[in-house]
Amino acid sequence: MKAMVCILITVIVQLTSFGQIEESANYLDSNKWVLMDKITVRQFINELKIPTDKPDYPQNIVYILHTVGQQDTNWISEDDIEYLMTLIDSKQEAKCIMRDISSYKPLEEKPILGDQVILLIYAYRKKLKFPYGLTMCGEFVGSDRTELREWWENEKKK
Repeated sequence: MKAMVCILITVIVQLTSFGQIEESANYLDSNKWVLMDKITVRQFINELKIPTDKPDYPQNIVYILHTVGQQDTNWISEDDIEYLMTLIDSKQEAKCIMRDISSYKPLEEKPILGDQVILLIYAYRKKLKFPYGLTMCGEFVGSDRTELREWWENEKKK
């Protein structure tokens, strides 16, 4: 009987410990920096979002998504643009994008997801590798969004 209880306890401990292991995404390196050659556009968007399940963020912290390398000019597809266009008005707080070769660390910038998405759309339109800047904390106004909507409507007609 004691042996059976010990076996049962061992099995329970092993099963519950598997749930405690945090599985890292295959596009993150050992520092939890994003490997640009291994991530999709949608995964990148999810990484840009500041988790809402965490407590309120202190005012003096700038959240940064560190990246390694760049994606080719064809990384963002037309289907991705369709998805990204639904996010350009998002006011959700987002992280700045900082490449591993950048020496500038943002200190005060507080981008929103819609602005960071516009950076991706800009890369698609201009056929740029992404990220095309060293440190990117987008800040756009309403006229930029209006121009993007007009451009996208014209693109869909082609």
